[in-house]
Amino acid sequence: MKNILIQLFILLPFLSSCQSNEKAAASTDYIEASAWISYGKYSPKGKIYVDKRLQEVDKSKASYYLEKETLGREIIPRFEYRGNTGDHHEDNKKYEDTPIIKYLYKYKGIQDDKIAIVTTASELVDAPGEFLFDGKAFSVYPNEQVHEVLRFEVARINGELLRYDDKGKLLETRYFDQGQEYWNTLEKERVHQELVGTWTMELENDGSFKKVILVMELLETGMMKTYQEIYYNDADAGKLQWRLSDSKEKEATTALWIYIPLSNTTGEFQVQLKGKTIENDKVTIIDKDHMKFEITYLAPEYADSKIKGYDFKRRK
Repeated sequence: MKNILIQLFILLPFLSSCQSNEKAAASTDYIEASAWISYGKYSPKGKIYVDKRLQEVDKSKASYYLEKETLGREIIPRFEYRGNTGDHHEDNKKYEDTPIIKYLYKYKGIQDDKIAIVTTASELVDAPGEFLFDGKAFSVYPNEQVHEVLRFEVARINGELLRYDDKGKLLETRYFDQGQEYWNTLEKERVHQELVGTWTMELENDGSFKKVILVMELLETGMMKTYQEIYYNDADAGKLQWRLSDSKEKEATTALWIYIPLSNTTGEFQVQLKGKTIENDKVTIIDKDHMKFEITYLAPEYADSKIKGYDFKRRK
């Protein structure tokens, strides 16, 4: 999987650097996330032509043609889909320990031969042309600017989907959990701008060796990211000097935050994860750079018994 991602990211700068001398007009007729076909079957032989929904069609009706680059052979692990998976994978046990060939699927414009979509795909060895998307994927505009970047995990969009305009400006970030979109960013007027910023709280400090800082980034889009920074004392310095570790004990958690003021100095702070409110905290604002939380966990699976409250200071 690591090699697949490396190859995909090698392609991104290549797409940007090999632009045509002719200025291509931006197209608004592009692949939307909902239109990506995540699994299906193509003809095992001959040139494959597809429409804008990546379904195989006659050449006369095609928007793209497919070029496949072999990445290697693997054994697909057992997997299970969530929700309505379709007849194609109704019996997923069929694919347990099945050899697959990993491909890089490159869809090129039928008129201009330019790359429009790139994704990794797996094909069953005993069923050539029967594929599922699994791994990094992106689409590009006719002027070769990246349009969408996303990730498939066993034929389901999972995680962030980033969408850009034809000049490279980020337009929106959408979030998926096994193919289900669970929120969009908040409208600007719903975001309590006074709290936007990076806040920190010390979780652990043994005084001489290790220090752990909880970091909460509140973004103006309504997103929040929380993670831990791990610091170690640099013994070679001869005195207490904290050095930030390159690794994190916990990966960043991305959620949605909503602040509802109750007075000038108090409010209610909601944390939503995958469309579900998991915290409903009481906030006391000490000043513009200091606030305290009384935590109420609403989802036991996300509760941290070690943390009863937050005492955040704004990072400057």
